[in-house]
Amino acid sequence: MKVFNNEKFVALCYLVLIKPGCVTGMPILKPIDTLFNILRIFLLVFILISILKKRTFVKNRLLGTMFLLIIATMWEVLSTFLNNATIGELGALFTNMGIIIFTYAALSTNENVYTRATAKVLGGYIIVNLITVLLFPNGMYQSSLYSQNFFLSYRTAWFTVYLLGLTTALLWHENEKTVSSRNWCFMVIVAAYASMIIEWTAKGLFCFTVAGLFIVFWRLSKRRKVLGIKTVMLIEAIVFYVVIIERMMDRFAWLIVGILKKDITLTSRTRIWDNAIRIIKEHYVIGVGRISAGEMRNLLGYGASHPHCRYLYLMLCFGVIGLGLFLIAVYYSTKGNVAENKERNNQIVMASLIAMLTACQVESLSATGGYMYPLLLIAAGLHCTAKNERKYIQ
Repeated sequence: MKVFNNEKFVALCYLVLIKPGCVTGMPILKPIDTLFNILRIFLLVFILISILKKRTFVKNRLLGTMFLLIIATMWEVLSTFLNNATIGELGALFTNMGIIIFTYAALSTNENVYTRATAKVLGGYIIVNLITVLLFPNGMYQSSLYSQNFFLSYRTAWFTVYLLGLTTALLWHENEKTVSSRNWCFMVIVAAYASMIIEWTAKGLFCFTVAGLFIVFWRLSKRRKVLGIKTVMLIEAIVFYVVIIERMMDRFAWLIVGILKKDITLTSRTRIWDNAIRIIKEHYVIGVGRISAGEMRNLLGYGASHPHCRYLYLMLCFGVIGLGLFLIAVYYSTKGNVAENKERNNQIVMASLIAMLTACQVESLSATGGYMYPLLLIAAGLHCTAKNERKYIQ
């Protein structure tokens, strides 16, 4: 798979697979949107052929994580089929599959090329998004639901692109430590925070700040290793119970209302969570399937097309099986130690996972969930060991 050693090709792949939200949102760009969709099909076929021609696969954490994510994606289809429902946003499923397979191919070929190319593409997206925020203070275009739409769509849809862009920018500089990587990393961080502050994207600001504080703490505490994935997932489970199930938000009013400027119900999410939990109790094994936004609004009410919580979304649509597959992929990709010379990279990746899992508490990420998968594959590649890299599948 020599083609994945080419930085320009890797960058082109993500330009096609992760398209800016404005391409879909603006009717005038419909021809470009169609072109993107056609290119995605050709790209997916090309990547599959390239992988199959290799014939020999390294049996390691990266390969295992790829298969887990593919199984989770296929379960979305099967769950919908078992419910006799029509799959909503089938194109998004193919895109997610393409992102998974491409990221595996690129990381298994040349991790540095992948990191550098991804940092440039998604970092560029973040910088351009800030420019549109500055140029169009009232929004770049208006959709049926929102007016504050910019290059990367509505402000709450920025998170996953920002997460992958910031993570790879930090990793690029950590790997190469050049002037260009340092300057690019600085510009991406400033652009991300500036745009989130201007549009007051409280979720992103909170999650990225928490992640940044963890990195600073780990760097200053030279003898202290990062939190293990078991500890991180346990903390997130406690947060889920306290916030989503027990609704103890009033105890955090100083943060939610005082600092993040949100109301105590987190913009009326509590009533949506109630309806989601009610439906989950009726379909807790396989969920209701990957249904359309309109069908979801009929189920949840209040005009909500998703339950505003990734964990509730997975259980609602794909049952405990869907949620289990996601959590297993998170755990498997990140469990264990890394090589000593990769500990600083591990700090970046674990902080990013903390940001991701925390954001999942209050956002479904239903339209952009596939953009999180590269982070799990990056974590898996980081946790591959010399021993299992020598095991091959013919």
